[in-house]
Amino acid sequence: MLPLTAAGGCRSLGGRAGGRASADYEEAEQLYTELQEREPKRLEHMDVLSNILYVRDNAERLSQLAHHALEVDRFRPETCCIIGEPAAPRPAR
Repeated sequence: MLPLTAAGGCRSLGGRAGGRASADYEEAEQLYTELQEREPKRLEHMDVLSNILYVRDNAERLSQLAHHALEVDRFRPETCCIIGEPAAPRPAR
């Protein structure tokens, strides 16, 4: 079960979505994916999921999220962020 606050946000992601370890990103991705499954029309905070997918190099899932966001509401700011995520420059490793 996904822990939600009264405002509907993910309580357990407080400091982890921008986390330090791969396990934090994995947990955050799982929680946001569960949230999306529970509320398929929700776009609030899905830009955070797109960033997590980008950082984890999950291009396939990021593409699916972008297509889904376009279907839900192509004019939402979150949709623009999700679509623009793959175009962001990658830092040198």
